[in-house]
Amino acid sequence: MKLPICLILLGLGAMAAADWPGGKEQFPSFRNLSGLPGGAFGVTRNGEIGLRGAMGLSTPVAHSLGKNRWAIGLANLSSTREPRFFDFNESGNTTTNGTLQFMGGFEGGRYGRLTVGGAILSGVGDSVLNLHWQVPLSHESFALGIGVQDAFSTGGSAGEGHPSDGESSASLYAVATSELAPDLYLSLGLGTRRFEGVFGGISYALTPRLGALVEYDTFGWNTHLSYDLGTWKNLSFAGHSARFVLGAGLVKGEFFFGSLNILF
Repeated sequence: MKLPICLILLGLGAMAAADWPGGKEQFPSFRNLSGLPGGAFGVTRNGEIGLRGAMGLSTPVAHSLGKNRWAIGLANLSSTREPRFFDFNESGNTTTNGTLQFMGGFEGGRYGRLTVGGAILSGVGDSVLNLHWQVPLSHESFALGIGVQDAFSTGGSAGEGHPSDGESSASLYAVATSELAPDLYLSLGLGTRRFEGVFGGISYALTPRLGALVEYDTFGWNTHLSYDLGTWKNLSFAGHSARFVLGAGLVKGEFFFGSLNILF
């Protein structure tokens, strides 16, 4: 049953065609990796990392990374469906949009769990700070998260060169995640600015090492497959061996997206 569910999810995300994201309140720098928990890798309700947890792409899930859990990821968004990595056209302009995300988890006991992180959005060093708090709940299959992406509004809301890029890009949100069945998660949320309106997604672990995702990020449908390449015991941090997760998908059904996360 798992393979048909995967194909349905990926088919839903390919419905919409789109132009290259950019312009007033299009938030192009925030349309691939979110820099928030679950960004192309899974997080469980208890803060463990792995593809059997809830996963998002450019939208958050409710779950927060657990104590001493860390993630760093590199992503590249092409201007077409063709895979392009750090590519330039004849005019010397880039045809890709790269993002570097990083985050760490902190336990607050009865006060919940906090993820602190952010992202570097461009080669000139544009960076943002993100905060995500998992509300302390005792429910075994439901979680609630509250957070802010780009807390200091440094990422821009329209893209470099657009007159309205200086408008606020700080985006508040609240998101709920429910485990509908083993390894099958539904996330729904709403927020301001980049998250204005309703966003959400469904992620599913086909196997412990292969996860599928479809999400609606308020701009359109995104799809993604992530594959766990396994651990590298020679590289460790905070007592955890490095785990490599490779991913690929489509943003708005039209732009190729590739990612690599290193999880500890």
